[in-house]
Amino acid sequence: MSLKKKLVKVRDTALNYRDQTLGTLSYDKYVIISRSRTGSNLLISLLDSHPQIMAKGELFRRLEENSTEGIWNDIFNKKQFGVKFVGFKIFYYHPIDSEDKSVWNRLIEDKNIKVIHLVRENMLKTFVSRKIAEKTDTWKAKSKKSVSVQEKQVTLDFDECVSEFERIKQWEAWAREEFKGHDFHELSYEDLVSNRESTMKDLFSFFGVKNKQVESKLKKQNAETLNQLILNYEEIKSELSRTQWSYLLD
Repeated sequence: MSLKKKLVKVRDTALNYRDQTLGTLSYDKYVIISRSRTGSNLLISLLDSHPQIMAKGELFRRLEENSTEGIWNDIFNKKQFGVKFVGFKIFYYHPIDSEDKSVWNRLIEDKNIKVIHLVRENMLKTFVSRKIAEKTDTWKAKSKKSVSVQEKQVTLDFDECVSEFERIKQWEAWAREEFKGHDFHELSYEDLVSNRESTMKDLFSFFGVKNKQVESKLKKQNAETLNQLILNYEEIKSELSRTQWSYLLD
């Protein structure tokens, strides 16, 4: 084991001991509901840098040999020190390896859970981003090192695009309806990127915690325009321009 790993292990052990001796279970729960390629990793990293908020990732993506109850208890039945909110993110279609959707029943039935609904207004960019991530197997970036445009470029199928847009809209409408009885806050990827300070200020107000300047080490992965990333852009543009989805084009 390297020295760095040993130091991390010592730190984690010390923090766990502190939490179990000085921590409490009197924190509140929250969940981030979204889909892939909407800036959820960015949002998690920003929230987790606030001292009073603990933000976990896609814990219900795969159940594997675990039960919903077991994962749930592992999140919310551990003492925490100085934390007022503990939560995780989940995508509309999780878990992907099981028919057990009981986590959604828990979320819907517990009206004390705060709900953050993260959407991305430009669904075409969401779709392109997912295709690129699948092609390059790069789902988040922490350094300035980037994949070349040529490596990223993808060819899209028009019918698949439309099906994806319709599916996203259905998911979003479902979340708004199912969680309308919760303390519910919706924000967009676009606001998170272009108006980060005011967006996070509103979000911290939603939590009822002190506003704080927060940062993320994650870098934007696909800064190029759609016509640079989509090999058959003119074809897709021509098809979409005749539909209700024309507003998604550059």
